[in-house]
Amino acid sequence: MNTETLAMRLALDLNDGSANLVTITGPMCAGKTDVLVRIAQQLKEKVKALRHVFDAKRTPTWRSRNGQGFAADVYDETSLEQYEKEPKVLLIDEIHFIEHPEILTSILHRRRNQGFRTVLSGLNMDYQGIEFDTTARVLALSDEIFVLTARCEDCKKPAKYTHRTTRSESRITVGFDQYRPLCLDCWLEARRRLESPCSHL
Repeated sequence: MNTETLAMRLALDLNDGSANLVTITGPMCAGKTDVLVRIAQQLKEKVKALRHVFDAKRTPTWRSRNGQGFAADVYDETSLEQYEKEPKVLLIDEIHFIEHPEILTSILHRRRNQGFRTVLSGLNMDYQGIEFDTTARVLALSDEIFVLTARCEDCKKPAKYTHRTTRSESRITVGFDQYRPLCLDCWLEARRRLESPCSHL
């Protein structure tokens, strides 16, 4: 199922109230934001979209990699609580940036108990192949989960890993040009090359 078809299906579910808590996950370049943006474009005033402050620092507008865009509020952990009781349909992008997952999960519990609907997206793992705690905990709560794959930039097979091409002590650095989606074999080889003492990146 491509991102356009998935977005159309979820928009219909959200519009008739049959979707409750949905999470979309996968590596970089898999189309997670594209799905959310397309849902927002279809539901328009019926939905509120949120983008993380880290992403807002990278680009002034909320857009997917293929150019789809929509107006979105900027959120951080301190501002999420205001969305507990409204709107009835909420889209939250880049949840892996949230460092304290209990803040988000408590809000999601309360939203679901009120019959509100939420669709979230976030990276499955970091560049080291370690799952993001917030994404993992939200997946455990979700009524529906969609795991997207990208195309491996080296061999063109389906990719579920995100490789970072630069060295940094930070777990997350913001910038598309620093990451590449890779399949397992290519990711392992890229990690080996990056960690080699002979590497001159």
